[in-house]
Amino acid sequence: MNGTQVTVIGNVATEVSYARTPAGVPVANFRLASTERRYDRQKEGWVDGETQWVTVTAWRALAGHLIDSLTKGDPVVVSGRLRVREWTDGEARRSRVEIEARSIGHDLSRGTTAFTWAAGGRGEPSGDGGGEAFDEAVPGWIADALQAWKASALTPSGPSPATVPAAVGASSAAGVQVDGVRIGGDGQESSG
Repeated sequence: MNGTQVTVIGNVATEVSYARTPAGVPVANFRLASTERRYDRQKEGWVDGETQWVTVTAWRALAGHLIDSLTKGDPVVVSGRLRVREWTDGEARRSRVEIEARSIGHDLSRGTTAFTWAAGGRGEPSGDGGGEAFDEAVPGWIADALQAWKASALTPSGPSPATVPAAVGASSAAGVQVDGVRIGGDGQESSG
């Protein structure tokens, strides 16, 4: 991926807008306000500096997740490709700073949040062509463990819900064991 990669911390300044391109690809946008905070020795306190305004654009599965996850005012961390769009409007020359988001999350230095897996999970098509967004973000052994758990949960002797956090949370080279199948950190299965 070419381009300038940036990470910006700020607040969602507008409601998230969602649409589909003519080809049916989901896209979502919102404005991000990022205000510098600095310590003023004369005032002996923290003061707000200049606010930078950025348009954030997300595609495919990430676009759908924004609608379900973000509201105006939320503190967020956005990472993606920086773009500066320039155009002329009559005699005036205009520009807009955009980030084509790769990843967006709540800023946990300012509060708490709870994560919920998306329908379809990692790498499984969700009907909107967005399943591939999870291929990079979730280690394979976690996705494999979840898929094994989902499959065994459909059987009458499936695992109890209490075993799920232990299986999903155990991140190590040793992997996890779900219903007698050990899924190692290398993604290989072995009987156990």
